[in-house]
Amino acid sequence: MIIRTVLRVCLLSSSLVLASKQCDAADDEGLPSRVKLGSQDAGVNDKSDIKIYVDRPTSYKNDLVLIKLRTRLNRTQLSENVSIANLCHPYDLLGHPQFFAAGYSYNTQKNEGCKKYTMELENLNLNECKNVKMTRQIEDLATDQSHLCLRPIPTFEIKNECSKCLTATSSVLHVQRRDGSQCVAGIATPTNDECIEDESPLYFTNILTKSVSDFFNGE
Repeated sequence: MIIRTVLRVCLLSSSLVLASKQCDAADDEGLPSRVKLGSQDAGVNDKSDIKIYVDRPTSYKNDLVLIKLRTRLNRTQLSENVSIANLCHPYDLLGHPQFFAAGYSYNTQKNEGCKKYTMELENLNLNECKNVKMTRQIEDLATDQSHLCLRPIPTFEIKNECSKCLTATSSVLHVQRRDGSQCVAGIATPTNDECIEDESPLYFTNILTKSVSDFFNGE
């Protein structure tokens, strides 16, 4: 099942959103015209959700895109559900940090999004991701700390119609610090658009590198 509509994004400022390359398109017809922020359930249109028109995305190495909001978010809109991402520092990745992915689950039968979820991940050696399915060629994949290789930690849960598709829904990578607070360190690398429902390793793009930082700070 290929997913193209329900993606998790990272709000960098009141006017900039960082997202997966999946938010881009080869032609104008497929480009996103709006983003929806603050949604707790991708399958529900809530009145509290914020929908804003956007400009054409700027691409980074066939991996990430930067999207500019045509209207800045105001203080009222920046609430508990919509907040500017607290980006990690590179030292937050040192040692043995706790990693969590946040994304939207997906109903592959109805081809529609479901509620938000979080999932703990295990940090692996990059070699563990060498067999990741690649249907999109990512420039400079897994070079100079550009990417992380992680694997979902299995947990018992009641089966339902919605699956936790980490790559296909562009999940955002969080690090839990020692004080209990969380920060954002990456976005699921768009190696493919399929909903993979097992505990296989996957890449996350490290957004703390100088290269990525220069990309979104230059806009």
